[in-house]
Amino acid sequence: MSYVNLLIHAIIRTKASEQTLPTDDRVKFLYQEMWGIIKNKGGYLYRINSIKQ
Repeated sequence: MSYVNLLIHAIIRTKASEQTLPTDDRVKFLYQEMWGIIKNKGGYLYRINSIKQ
C-alpha cells in the first residue's frame, strides 16, 4: 500500500494588496465555509488567517 501526503499552500491576494474583507463576523463565516469545504473533501486545514492592513 502506498502513502500520499499532498500539502498545498494557497495565497489569495488582490491587486495592490487592497483590503477587501471587512473585519467583522463575515470573515469568521467565510473561514467556517472554507473549513467546511475542505473537511467535506476529506482534507485537513492546518491554518487559516488574513492580514489586516
